[in-house]
Amino acid sequence: MAETSKVRFGLSNVYYAPITNSGYGTPVRIPGAVSLSLSVEGSDPSTFWADNIAYYVQAGANGGYTGTLTMALIPDAFKVAILGEVVDDNGMQVEIADASQTSFALMYEVSGDADKKRYCFFNCTASRIAANANTTSDSTDPDTQDLEFTAIGKDFTFGGTNVTKSIIKGSAEESATAYATWFTTVPTPTKAA
Repeated sequence: MAETSKVRFGLSNVYYAPITNSGYGTPVRIPGAVSLSLSVEGSDPSTFWADNIAYYVQAGANGGYTGTLTMALIPDAFKVAILGEVVDDNGMQVEIADASQTSFALMYEVSGDADKKRYCFFNCTASRIAANANTTSDSTDPDTQDLEFTAIGKDFTFGGTNVTKSIIKGSAEESATAYATWFTTVPTPTKAA
């Protein structure tokens, strides 16, 4: 039996892929991963009490995640492809107030003490990126940028069963078939258990 990790560390290999009319665009790497924090969205389970016991427990609603991805620098190409910014005829990149944004898949890898695991959020939307800059002094500490995003479910039809499920995220360990091509194309689910 393969040894599994007991701890997680080492965020790396962050990629995004725009959602298109025919599926997903080609994944694009964003170098400089610093940290990722996620918060669950949805409702807590509710309990109906009867006969002095928890008679019925209604599962909570899964509303996906909100997250903050901290990077050394969010590339201008991401701002154009996802946030709807435009490069004008003079080469100036402009932020348009009513720009149409593009939903995207967000993929990344987390190392562990024994194995690596890759993750994909299938349907994300991003907020505009806050800008900050600091002067240099006797030492230079690079500024980072935060990408605030929301991940919700995306419908997938599973092969042969014709069942559609709304899936928020997927993951694979090094031994999984999907692991090898994870960042080449968006790893889409193929069947449900």
